[in-house]
Amino acid sequence: KAFRCCGCWRSFETQAELYEHGQVEHISKKLPKEKLGSKVQCDICYKTLHRTQQLLLHRSKDKFEYRCKTCGETFINRVRVSTHYRTIHGPNATVCGTTRICCGCAENFPSPEALSTHSEAVHLPNRPPPNPERPFVCDICYSNYQN
Repeated sequence: KAFRCCGCWRSFETQAELYEHGQVEHISKKLPKEKLGSKVQCDICYKTLHRTQQLLLHRSKDKFEYRCKTCGETFINRVRVSTHYRTIHGPNATVCGTTRICCGCAENFPSPEALSTHSEAVHLPNRPPPNPERPFVCDICYSNYQN
């Protein structure tokens, strides 16, 4: 089982390696207790959340299957990722730009250019045929979508 960092999506073989990664890579985001007040922080990526329930949801997100093609945030179902995409990124959002996470395989890349190279080498050769019922095509993983 791989342990995925909730802050940068890197994978680790053990929980201990993941925790150590958080202590090295994300510790700068840790707030002193007096600044947290009633808020809570993830002990891996140090994201600040308002309630413990949100923290539990945040920690379980590596199990979610649906990923936003623009920012990489994950969701429990397609409806939620679609709503997120429309409300956060707007009707003219693009999947190009700063995204570095492949929506086809969840691999993280050092730059958008590296993601594009990966996309063309790995996912373009396996592109599904055009489907009139699913006219929208992801320019990263080349999957067909209804909306």
